[in-house]
Amino acid sequence: MLCSHSKRFLYFKTKKTAGTSVEIYFEPHCLPPGSWRPEHARTETVSAHGIIGSRMGGRSGTDIWFNHMPAVLVREHIGHDIFNAYYKFCVIRNPYDKMVSRFWWNLRHSEDERRALLAAPFAAVTARFRKFLLLGTQRFADDRDVYSIDGKPVMDRFIRYECLHEDLQAVCTHLGLPYAPERLGTYKSGFNTRAEHFSEYYDLPSRQRIESEFDWEIERFGYRPE
Repeated sequence: MLCSHSKRFLYFKTKKTAGTSVEIYFEPHCLPPGSWRPEHARTETVSAHGIIGSRMGGRSGTDIWFNHMPAVLVREHIGHDIFNAYYKFCVIRNPYDKMVSRFWWNLRHSEDERRALLAAPFAAVTARFRKFLLLGTQRFADDRDVYSIDGKPVMDRFIRYECLHEDLQAVCTHLGLPYAPERLGTYKSGFNTRAEHFSEYYDLPSRQRIESEFDWEIERFGYRPE
């Protein structure tokens, strides 16, 4: 989560969408000039210039501002005037692609299984993935509370993961910032090194689960499993 008072924007960090990379890209505008240093884990930072919410191992139990913060909490703490006046944006991603990324990301906790699946026949991977999707306890990377309040989206702009550079440039233009694509880093990648396209992971029941969990994103952006 970011707030820049000089550039008058609020950035909302979504899950498995290159959200950390985009957040770090805009962080310099939330700090005193010349004080920014790139950090993957970040502690909560609040100054007259803006706010950077904590993320990764930098979060403490007393933080007010943190990554993946719901929009309603941001509005509660920042105040309605700033919330309504500042330019609000986040990154959105095809949920069929996103949940394949989430599947491999979750396997970081089971490194032996992840390595085995990276080398296994793809049928074993799809069987494991579909089980992952259809389990009742599965936590989906749903960002609806990040970009909406009371079921209504409150963002001024969605950066599409599939058009990341194009949409990021459009945000920079709106904010009066130069676009510097070389500053866009890569974080939390490399967990899936298989070559198969995300569309190959799905059968009918698993597609239907995505459709039920991400109905707004699919309808709004026309996302498909292909």
